Amino acid sequence: MTPKAVLFDLDGTLVDSLPTIALGLQDALALLGLPGVTEEQVGHWIGEGTPVLTLKAATAVGAPERADELFAQFFPSYMPHIPGTPEIAGATALLENLASQGILCALVTNKPRAFTEPLLAALHWNRWLPVVICGDDLDERKPHPLPILEACARLGVSVSDSVMVGDSRHDVGAARAAGMSVVALAGGYNHGEEITGADFHGNTLAECGDWVLRNAKQFSKVSA
Repeated sequence: MTPKAVLFDLDGTLVDSLPTIALGLQDALALLGLPGVTEEQVGHWIGEGTPVLTLKAATAVGAPERADELFAQFFPSYMPHIPGTPEIAGATALLENLASQGILCALVTNKPRAFTEPLLAALHWNRWLPVVICGDDLDERKPHPLPILEACARLGVSVSDSVMVGDSRHDVGAARAAGMSVVALAGGYNHGEEITGADFHGNTLAECGDWVLRNAKQFSKVSA
């Protein structure tokens, strides 16, 4: 059998959002008269949602009490940069390939919907992602399994017939908690740590996609 669905993370998995997120955060800090942060620092903070990102940034510049203010300013500062976010090499090709084989795809991200929707529109990916679960859609976000379970429910597929593809421990943790197979893309945003614990670790999206299709028979034998 082939998998009925593939669930994708967004930042660090399908798109290289670090440069544009860093620009937005740097602009927000400057407008508030706060010290700047480096792109490398921002790379360690991505993946847990915008409130955590801005709290860590505010703390890093010595102003944790201004985290809420920075969170509010980040939205208008980041929005103009979103259309310039590049895809990870092979992302469009992989989505096209899965669609051509009748495999459903969904997006499960901790990114807020206000940022996710314009990014998907700029990349013209909406046709391949009929289900999109964002970080502010539900009461829980990854690594909680609820977003993954909700995505499967909306697609009308079972967890055992699906696989998660992500780049961080939050993706692996959420998939494991849901009882789903998981593929990890190396080199993404995993807080500066090497990602571990997945069924397969690929260096490129193409490798991840190849593994998904070659090992489809494993999806009905997931070990939680």
